[in-house]
Amino acid sequence: MICFQSMARRCRGAWNIARVVYHSESVEGRWVKLYYPASGWYGENADEILRLVEITAERLQRDLGLPLPTDTCCVVTDPETAVAIQGVTGAAYRDLVVIGFRERQLATFGRIAGHELAHLCSRSLSTCVRPFLCEGFACWAAARIEVDQRPCGLPLHFHLAWLLSVGVKPRLAELWGRRDYCPELYDLAWSFASFTVEQFGQERYFALYRAEGEPLEKRMEAVLGRTLAQVEREWFECARSRVGASVREISRTRRYDGSFCSLPHLARRCR
Repeated sequence: MICFQSMARRCRGAWNIARVVYHSESVEGRWVKLYYPASGWYGENADEILRLVEITAERLQRDLGLPLPTDTCCVVTDPETAVAIQGVTGAAYRDLVVIGFRERQLATFGRIAGHELAHLCSRSLSTCVRPFLCEGFACWAAARIEVDQRPCGLPLHFHLAWLLSVGVKPRLAELWGRRDYCPELYDLAWSFASFTVEQFGQERYFALYRAEGEPLEKRMEAVLGRTLAQVEREWFECARSRVGASVREISRTRRYDGSFCSLPHLARRCR
């Protein structure tokens, strides 16, 4: 069945992005063509914005060994406009990223650009749309080139280690099927992606990412040589061993409970 409401939203989003691009100026680099507001601070600093996005694009391609799409474009605007046209400040499309950031906040721009351009690099592996896989890849890649070390405010593995400490064990089968984009999903996806690369190597992680059509259990055994239960157990052990902070210290950080802690039979443990 065709979801006409979803189709209409996508069409409106594409139209709004096209309208922003139409009213923008552009400057082209080696890897990315930058579109920016025709007047004001963004226009005055377009060369510096382009320089930053070019550095990020080059580092991602070099360190990951994955190409960006041909004719990659980056549209920059203020955060209010970005949220109005796509619901978030940063988003990646087929060969385009749209990033909203405030004037003079180039560090924020660099962080978002690393994450969103990583999404475009991942397209050479798979056109996967599962948030757990897609966001895990982007968080891991941005952290690898050192542009975004804490995508949701917590250091690597902290949220998983805290969940385990209160008896909550996130199951990969459930995470694989989730369609939300809450901060918890980003933290757990980043944790799993980083664990997989550390434990099995980048090439096997890429192979796991490519095998999107295979059932999860079969994919784990074929690519990683482990059962799903074994992978989960090793992931949990890795997270515990990498976190030096105590449970109390983690509890005092800016931690998002997320879906697992919202389940009725687990809510009391997560308080």
